[in-house]
Amino acid sequence: MDMIYFFDPQLVVIYVDVLLNCIDVKDDRVTERPGSEQAARAASMCLLRALSCMDWAAMVGEDVFGRYTSTIPSSANFEGLLCRFTMSAIHALLVSHKGNWLDWTDYKPHPTEYVFFANALDDIVRARASMVDSKVPRWVLRFALHSLSMSLSQDPPPPTPITTACLSIIAVDLWCDISSTSSPTPERYANALGCGRPF
Repeated sequence: MDMIYFFDPQLVVIYVDVLLNCIDVKDDRVTERPGSEQAARAASMCLLRALSCMDWAAMVGEDVFGRYTSTIPSSANFEGLLCRFTMSAIHALLVSHKGNWLDWTDYKPHPTEYVFFANALDDIVRARASMVDSKVPRWVLRFALHSLSMSLSQDPPPPTPITTACLSIIAVDLWCDISSTSSPTPERYANALGCGRPF
């Protein structure tokens, strides 16, 4: 199952530039510029999607990392941003890989955005799976487990594509071979994980 569509690295650089033009940073606190809240949200989602389509074995390098870190410090605080979780994910990917500060308890986006976010993280971990350090970052795994727990407790549950993406993330972390899985469904991933029907 190959869902990774590689972007031109220069397009990723453009997304970074657009995003940085929508925000200000003061004393490590990141804020949207007045009137740029929706633009920052859209730019952050575009950048996350672009990162999910990158060839991580030959990453963009200095252009993306240099531009991003020249404006946003490693200790950046994204509290209060409309795009707080998307920015936090981008930051964890580009700067602080552990993402220990990420707490998904309050992550309650619109279902369409939720599907987008879950699919992007799924694509990222599968694109990185061929690298030497192929374990899924713990903050991504926490997202997957949180989302699956919501599937059990929320009525109505999150859309099926979210469950599918989260099971895929867990399968990658367990080094399950899902490369030949076609027409992915929660049941197919659950079978790959050896746990039968998930819900």
